[in-house]
Amino acid sequence: MDLGPMLLNFLFICPVPLITPTVSLFIIKIFTLTSHLIATLVNSLRLPPVLSWPFSAVDIPGLYS
Repeated sequence: MDLGPMLLNFLFICPVPLITPTVSLFIIKIFTLTSHLIATLVNSLRLPPVLSWPFSAVDIPGLYS
């Protein structure tokens, strides 16, 4: 019996129900805070706007409540 594919299936299918909205929100918060940090750094370097736009953070309503 080959355990390889079974183990892969378990690893990919099992975590899906474990990802609750809370965890998703937590990940989004970290990502957004990181984006803000990068945006602040980019702004402090005073790069041309063309270079800094990919780093501008997206504000999600209710994120910091």
